[in-house]
Amino acid sequence: MRSIKTILIMSLSAVILFVGLSTALVYYYHALKTETAGMDQFIHTESTILPGEIARPLWIYDLDGVRTLCKERLKDNRIQSIKITDEEHHVIFQTAETEHDPSSFFTQPILYAGQQIGTISLSFNHSGKAKLGKDIFYYRLLHGIFYCVHSHCCVAVIDKISCYSSI
Repeated sequence: MRSIKTILIMSLSAVILFVGLSTALVYYYHALKTETAGMDQFIHTESTILPGEIARPLWIYDLDGVRTLCKERLKDNRIQSIKITDEEHHVIFQTAETEHDPSSFFTQPILYAGQQIGTISLSFNHSGKAKLGKDIFYYRLLHGIFYCVHSHCCVAVIDKISCYSSI
C-alpha cells in the first residue's frame, strides 16, 4: 500500500524528469541553431576570402605559397577538403578524396585582375552538429537515470521511515 508521501515523491520526480528533458530539448534547439548559424557564417567567409588569398600566389605560379595557404586553412577542422586547379584544369593542390555532402561543397572561380586563373573547391565538415546532439543525449540520459534512481531511493527511505513510525 502506497502512502500519500510516496505518491507525491513519485509525482515530483516525474515532474522534475519532464522539466529536465524539456530543458534539454530547448537547449539542444538553441545550441543547434547557434552552431548552424556559426557554420553558415564560416562557410560564407571561407568561400569568399580563400579564393582572393590564393589568387596572387596562383597568378605568379608560387605553388609553395598556394600549398602553405591551403595547409594553414586545413588546420581548422571545419574545412574537410580543398582542391585548386589552374585555368587549364591542372591540379595545383588537393587533399585526399572524401565523400562530399552537396550542401557543404562549393566550387568557385579564382579571379586575378578580373581574369579567371583557376578554380577552388571547398568541402566543409559538419561533425560539430552530430557531436552536439550526442553530448546532450548522453548527458540527459544520465540525468534521467539519476532521477529515477533518486526517486526509487526516496520511496524506499520513506517506506522504511513509515514502518518505524507506525510502531
